[in-house]
Amino acid sequence: MKKSLLISTLAVISAITMTSQSVYADSYMYESDNFDYLIQYAVYGNGEKPAGNTIGEDNLDAYCPFITTGKIENKSSKDELIARGYTILETPGACAYLNGCSEYAYIKFGKKNYQGGLILPKMTGVPADAACTMNIEWCPMRAGGTTQTIDPTKIVIIVKNGEDVKTFEVPACEWETGHKLEFIKASVPLTDAKIDANTEITIRPEDSQYNGASGQHRWFINAWSLVGDKQSGINDITVDENAPMEYYNLQGVRVENPENGLYIRRQGDKATKVLIK
Repeated sequence: MKKSLLISTLAVISAITMTSQSVYADSYMYESDNFDYLIQYAVYGNGEKPAGNTIGEDNLDAYCPFITTGKIENKSSKDELIARGYTILETPGACAYLNGCSEYAYIKFGKKNYQGGLILPKMTGVPADAACTMNIEWCPMRAGGTTQTIDPTKIVIIVKNGEDVKTFEVPACEWETGHKLEFIKASVPLTDAKIDANTEITIRPEDSQYNGASGQHRWFINAWSLVGDKQSGINDITVDENAPMEYYNLQGVRVENPENGLYIRRQGDKATKVLIK
């Protein structure tokens, strides 16, 4: 399984403000993430066993380590997410897990009577008054054993600007019992929602399935992107020419001495894709 084209290749450096022409007609991509920088943690797993691929293999028994479990250079996948601006929501306790393989990575939230979600990094590249849409790829979990029922998880996107809070429903999954697990692509217009650098955007189960709710409301997130109808002024950004250059491979892993190949070069607040020969 490959990542959807709704995610820009440059999303491997998700903390940087980027704008590109979206694959959606008449829209521009402001921010996006496909969690590919977590691949190294998925492959590492707990140091002895790699994370499993629940969705890609439709395997309910796939190994799902907590996002705090495996550490590379004393840094866990949760630390990586926090460093990139995320807040991980877990109530009443730890219930965020890592899934994936050598090609992609994604996050699982929830277990019986536990719910989870995430607050996205700040959206710094959105033009004023842009009409925005949030695209996400997600999947509910399926019960094991003889039941094979699909968790009735209902995901919402909450946009908060101070006291102003708007909640948008992600279209509900209507799969029948036993349906094969696969990611669902959903586009949610954030109608009349203001999006700027101070906006807090949360993706989680709806209130009735959150913060103390009983039952199974498990779900996975594979990718997200924020698109809109106005082009950002990204081209007007002045780059600090004295800022150090950093190079990353297309999996989001920093490379100290890049050799021949395609890389992401970051300098200050600007990132570009470069070919080194």
